[in-house]
Amino acid sequence: MKTLWVIIAIIVIILVFYLFSFRNRNPNPNPTETLTPVSNGYQVAPTISNSGSPLTPLASASPEQVETSSVSISNFIYDPAQLTVKVGTTVNFKNNDSVAHTVTAAGKFDSGLIAPGATYSRTFTEKGTFNYICTPHPWMKGIIVVE
Repeated sequence: MKTLWVIIAIIVIILVFYLFSFRNRNPNPNPTETLTPVSNGYQVAPTISNSGSPLTPLASASPEQVETSSVSISNFIYDPAQLTVKVGTTVNFKNNDSVAHTVTAAGKFDSGLIAPGATYSRTFTEKGTFNYICTPHPWMKGIIVVE
């Protein structure tokens, strides 16, 4: 009986540590990007260059030129699981689930926790394949291919 209580105590300690480890995580690991609020989510702002005077955005696009795509997060899956977009496309990740999720591509971007009903938006400015997961639910996987 004593062994059972020790096992339960260890499991509780591990769960508490796991849950609180998300509180102090930096939702924006790339310091060259800034996050701006967008309909209960965040959108990456354009990177600013100091090559001219005064500071100017590296790329400017009118709203008519910006392409958007969407990924739905529901029932612990990303839908679609793979999405192909053009450079400059903004992808909106809408959390339609009842729990928080993330959109995390190691070393590339991290949405932080996206609350139920919230949206995280990211503009893809370079070609490549971006594999991402949900940090609290690592079996959730998705791919963005930027051409």
